[in-house]
Parts: sequence; structure tokens; C-alpha cells
Amino acid sequence: MQAASPALIIADTPYLAIEAGSRAQITDRRLGDFTWDLVLKEYCHASDNSHRQLIQCIRGSYAKALLALRITPAPRIDVFSTLSILAR
Repeated sequence: MQAASPALIIADTPYLAIEAGSRAQITDRRLGDFTWDLVLKEYCHASDNSHRQLIQCIRGSYAKALLALRITPAPRIDVFSTLSILAR
């Protein structure tokens, strides 16, 4: 990512793109109507520590996004520090 040196990363929900942009110190924007932590938490069993760790890792990556744009309709998304809602 650093070698390509993009000015901006626009990601449609993938937490790894946000994580990579954060590590490369590249501005990012997240656009979407769901997050993977919300999808995967339904498959997380209380006794499975690896699933809980994965969800926390995903939420940590999302939290690094400088701005998230939520397309509506969408579930409640609370992981981003800056969230703007795009309505039709």
C-alpha cells in the first residue's frame, strides 16, 4: 500500500483495507450499510474465545477509520468515531 502511495482509500466495509490504510498513514473513508463484526457476532459462541478476539480485532480496525459513511437503510452501527448517514 505504501509503495502505491494512494491519496485516499475508499473501502466498502472491509476492515482490512482500513487497517492497512491506517498502518500506511493513508487517509481512508468507509462506505457501506453493514459491518463484519455485526454479521459475525451471530456466529460467536460465548465459550469460543477465538471468535470474540476476531470480532474485537475487526472492531479495532473499523475504529481507525477517519470517516464512515452509512448508506440507509442499515442496522445501528456504533464502532466508528465519525459516522455520517447517507439517505436516499
